[in-house]
Amino acid sequence: MQSVEHLMWQARTKEEARNAAQKNLKARLRFEEYQSDFSFSEDEMSRLSFLDVGAGDGAFVSYLRENRGNTHAFALDIETPTQDASFFVSGDATNIPYEPRVFDRTVSRNTLHALMFQSTNLVSQAINELIRITKNGGKVLYSFHAPDILYKKMAVLDNVVTQEQKDLLTQKLREGLAEEAETLEYLETLGHSISQKFRNNRKIVTVTIRAVQ
Repeated sequence: MQSVEHLMWQARTKEEARNAAQKNLKARLRFEEYQSDFSFSEDEMSRLSFLDVGAGDGAFVSYLRENRGNTHAFALDIETPTQDASFFVSGDATNIPYEPRVFDRTVSRNTLHALMFQSTNLVSQAINELIRITKNGGKVLYSFHAPDILYKKMAVLDNVVTQEQKDLLTQKLREGLAEEAETLEYLETLGHSISQKFRNNRKIVTVTIRAVQ
């Protein structure tokens, strides 16, 4: 007959295994979302340094570390998770706590459009911060829902916000998208290479940082 202690140990072990499986599945799904947008090569994922800005729970970086052996991958968000935070940095996308030219790949998924709804100038501040911490010759990659999708989201807020609030959000979105376009145009004048494409109803931007000779 098994002891109470052994039965408790078995139950705890099974619970830990379930939690680990759920964590691994979540990280895998998040990784596939990032890969769908950015299409990183195996060499990039295993060898280059990464910072994921607005990383949420850090599942993408966790996947790189655990499945690609990349110990140079880090996650940044306003709040760090309570567990497994060794690779996590607390910080704001508009004021990233790193020195210039640190990372080979700086990525951000679904953060830029969230800033558009908050205040003017936040989008340009965030993009400039992403540029600042990326190495010469490195890449900044960010993505968010395509503008027509964002506008459709605004159109179905009748049961959530007033018409006045909806109009304000729509105006902020319009201004934020214009601010992003102006910022990218300015970056091109500085010699950075800009690639923009739409895929799966998402806008995907790659900025290749000008290599200084």
